[in-house]
Amino acid sequence: MDRVIERTLREFGFGETRLKRFEETYSAYKEAENIGDEVEAIMENRLRLDITKLKIRNHARERYVERVLGLQFKEPHMSNYIRDNLQHIDSSLKELISESRFLLKKPDDKTTTNELMYFLNGDMVFVVSYHTDSDLYFLITVIRRVISGVPQEFAIPMLSAAADELEKMVSEAERDEDLIALELKIRSLREELKLLEEARKQRIREGSKTIQEIYNKAKFIFGKDVLEWQDAE
Repeated sequence: MDRVIERTLREFGFGETRLKRFEETYSAYKEAENIGDEVEAIMENRLRLDITKLKIRNHARERYVERVLGLQFKEPHMSNYIRDNLQHIDSSLKELISESRFLLKKPDDKTTTNELMYFLNGDMVFVVSYHTDSDLYFLITVIRRVISGVPQEFAIPMLSAAADELEKMVSEAERDEDLIALELKIRSLREELKLLEEARKQRIREGSKTIQEIYNKAKFIFGKDVLEWQDAE
């Protein structure tokens, strides 16, 4: 446990027993924090995409042309095709996503702020990046899901069944009392740590003030604006 936190707790009157109990809880909090974030992400999976805020990356347009329309172009023909059909492509993509089934939302491991959202429409998977700082959505790629050894006409019902199972798992996670209790405990500990952090900052401010008062008194005694010492010659 952080020594500053321990010192602050002692100043608040924590004895050895309470300190030990807090340290155990604090350690459990640190271990559970990442789990709690994952649980919180799962619990928020009911969120839906605001299609009016959706922007489409050119990479997603290219994958749509290749994987959904089945058109194979090399450059510059791909860029020319997208340019000539941009409005139709974007309109079709937005319509497909608006009719899609929301699957999952998870943190984007490549950033600290973005989130990835997955949508299923038949055998098409749409991956959307949600930028929390700007509140905008970006369609980043389109996947035509192929299951090895399975004819495509059978892949669609298999994916739909898997999506049903995923939704059931999410619903069970939402009803899991242990997970909910864990999340509530984590939130409570976060609030407690916020209070301790404020107490620590206040103590630092008070300490800085005390040091400044010492310097001011020394300046008065020595009659100097800046405290400087030189070795006697």
